[in-house]
Amino acid sequence: AAEAARAGTAPRLIDIHLGADGRPAIGFAAPVFAVQGAASPAARVGRLVGVMPLTDDFFDRLRQPGATAETAETYLVRRDGTTIAYLTPLLDGSAPLAKRLAADTEDLAAAFAMAQPGGFALRRDYRDREVLVTGRAVAATPWTLVHKIDRAEALAETDARGRRLLVYLLLAL
Repeated sequence: AAEAARAGTAPRLIDIHLGADGRPAIGFAAPVFAVQGAASPAARVGRLVGVMPLTDDFFDRLRQPGATAETAETYLVRRDGTTIAYLTPLLDGSAPLAKRLAADTEDLAAAFAMAQPGGFALRRDYRDREVLVTGRAVAATPWTLVHKIDRAEALAETDARGRRLLVYLLLAL
């Protein structure tokens, strides 16, 4: 597959970008080969390009059906040089591709998810709130799928139980 990509005989993704109308769009480019010929760079006679706007339907698919957590959020990010670009709408009201943060921001949740796909950690999100975060690399794209929930919401019951146990311990003493 890597050899086909270098030779220009593999389809390519046109990454999420802002289209001419200012809305996010995505596309593809696929080689077109001569009717009688091998799938080699020399037999390529053109390239088919398709671009389509990303609608709310695409972004809605990132929401977990039936989820009741108010602060749980799933979004796509990619690295753009020294920054991390947030590709999807965010809970803070940011539009797709509107937010960028420095990749070396201390304890940034998205940077952790990109550096350690499948990892799980306590970090800070784009709103500078403490969150539990995990992420997955999306195959054949430069994207990382990040899922996070505010620490306060995720561990509310555990924290309450710890406080109760501490009170009981102090009363017993």
